[in-house]
Amino acid sequence: MAKKKYESRFRKPAIRTLVKHHGIGGLRPECEAVEETSPRDFGPLVESISRRGLLLPILIDNDGMLVEGRSRLCVCHLLAIEISDGQIAITEESLDSIIERNTPTRNLTRCHYAIKPVQVLIEELDEAKQRRRDGGEKRGQILQNYLS
Repeated sequence: MAKKKYESRFRKPAIRTLVKHHGIGGLRPECEAVEETSPRDFGPLVESISRRGLLLPILIDNDGMLVEGRSRLCVCHLLAIEISDGQIAITEESLDSIIERNTPTRNLTRCHYAIKPVQVLIEELDEAKQRRRDGGEKRGQILQNYLS
């Protein structure tokens, strides 16, 4: 049986039209190179922005070209949210670091997102065990010094 293709409840608008509508100079080639948000991830983004608003600014470079925030821009248009000047920020961050930050998160499942907090928790538990061992050794040394 063929796996059914996921279809989002939300239709993503054309980014080139939105860029012009919001007075952004265009898309940086590097921005276009980053894979678009999948339909499966676009829906939760729409729901998040509709509940909480736009939490991260849309980033443009000094030439007014879109660097990051393609999907956020689409969601705001879809929800008829006006984007203020304060929600569009000029960045001087290197394009390589922006691409690096965005690329690894594409196509991750909910399970993948859950792995990181578990890894952090395991590291913190290991650190706590080490602190207890260190504290026990220090206590033993204090007792030994006291008794001698």
